[in-house]
Amino acid sequence: MGHDPIVSHAVRWRRHMLFQVLGEAGTHELLGHAEVVDAPAGTTVVSQGAPAEHFYLVLDGRMRLQVGDDCAGPSTLDVLGPGELIGQGAAAGGQPYAMSAESLEDSRLLRLDAATFRRMLEERFELTAFVLATISRRLCGLMRHLTALKMKTGGQRVADYLLGLTDAAEGPAEVRLPYDKRIIAETLGMRPETFSRALGKLRGLGVCRAGTARIRLADVGRLRDYCHLEAAEGRDARDA
Repeated sequence: MGHDPIVSHAVRWRRHMLFQVLGEAGTHELLGHAEVVDAPAGTTVVSQGAPAEHFYLVLDGRMRLQVGDDCAGPSTLDVLGPGELIGQGAAAGGQPYAMSAESLEDSRLLRLDAATFRRMLEERFELTAFVLATISRRLCGLMRHLTALKMKTGGQRVADYLLGLTDAAEGPAEVRLPYDKRIIAETLGMRPETFSRALGKLRGLGVCRAGTARIRLADVGRLRDYCHLEAAEGRDARDA
């Protein structure tokens, strides 16, 4: 991983909530122990179980969060993009990283010193509140993810994912798959071939490929109705 001057990135990201909470003096202190690092695609930036000596702000690119053990291979929990933090909870608590982070594409991150951050946490209640809020949002996201894995069919998970890629509330839309279908399938708790089959089953609802990484949705409203109907039917079946 190579290094890059911080100043231009500090100006670019000065409106990030972390630096807003820190204020000018706090930002200057934290950045005094920081560096910008390049992470080519496939680079493991954070390793599950390793001491949290740093945490990271994603500047450019995409990073995937993974968990795994000796018996099962790594499983992708989430994909993070610019502006998102990695490892702040572990860094704040002085705990090992709870998951790994690997670059999906050539990425750039701001590496921040955990020891400096913990010292600042002892002096600033508002910074502690910020960390707790970011951890809470991440946990809520993981809970929604686990709920979807347990309560939604494969077709519904794929449909929900596609709907999340568009701002359209109704009518036609075209979306671009942001990364390889293998990674998307992992985040949805399925194998790549299962993802492809589930996508194929949505053709009856007007979902079709429009290119290598593009998907056309003929009727966004109809697809939303399908997801809600399946969710209700799934709950009824379990309650019976």
